[in-house]
Amino acid sequence: MTSYNLASTALLKQALNLRNKNHKPLAETDIDVVLVYAAVDKQGEPKGPALKASGYPVYSKSKIVPPKDQVKGVAALEITLDGDRWDKLDKKTQEAVLDHALQCFTVGDGDTEDGEPKLKERKPDHCFMWFDEIAARHGDASIEVQEAKRFLHEKAPIYLQIDLPFPDADDANGKDDNPPSLAGKGVKELRLLAKERGVEVPNRASKELLIGALEASTN
Repeated sequence: MTSYNLASTALLKQALNLRNKNHKPLAETDIDVVLVYAAVDKQGEPKGPALKASGYPVYSKSKIVPPKDQVKGVAALEITLDGDRWDKLDKKTQEAVLDHALQCFTVGDGDTEDGEPKLKERKPDHCFMWFDEIAARHGDASIEVQEAKRFLHEKAPIYLQIDLPFPDADDANGKDDNPPSLAGKGVKELRLLAKERGVEVPNRASKELLIGALEASTN
């Protein structure tokens, strides 16, 4: 069965230090940190991800604790970490995960009846609901590709930590006349593209053969 442990004193201190450094409006707000571990099979291996959000594995989850639980002595904010993966992360990544979890909280206008800051959950800056096959099948006509280009155009320096030579905003919005390189596509995408173009290829064609056949079809 799934199991839980309270964070060590050192881990809780790390979270509180990050709260005080990067999230000053929360400086007076108590935090609990919990580690969750997935149920294991007979071989002692996890049966699945310890922590999920919307069905996908995540490293952390954050929540505001209801007032009725706070009166029992529970902290106002709770951060839950994937205990199965936590120790596999390096120190800098652990800090980034904790910082991400704290970023999920903010303070609203006014105070509670007890004079405490009103806590609010902060939505992520980005939320993508993409299907790879739709992007491969429809290319620039798909919202997936349009959003991806726009995102890279606007946010590449932040998320990739590099400056990419993207053209103007029109290209980022799906108006780029130059198709992406075939070499950057996977075998599955290349097969779909070949099918769309009516290019016949062997059932077990290699990536190189698929690229060659597609390039030949455009010449």
